[in-house]
Amino acid sequence: MTSAAKHLEERLPDWKLAYRIDEAVAATGIGRTKLYQFIKAGKIETRRADGMVLILREELQRYLAGLPPTRKA
Repeated sequence: MTSAAKHLEERLPDWKLAYRIDEAVAATGIGRTKLYQFIKAGKIETRRADGMVLILREELQRYLAGLPPTRKA
């Protein structure tokens, strides 16, 4: 497991299966505008339920785990 995936595991409650936009912002640290940009670009997939935009927990994990690690200075 990458450090990004491990960090996300610590921030996303196990019992929550999907997140609304504001919850995903709080859980990941990605800003609201940037999150919407990632969604629009197809980098993060969403679902709709009764007009709510939801992001599955696994989708957030997939996206963050796929990010390149930062280089150490």
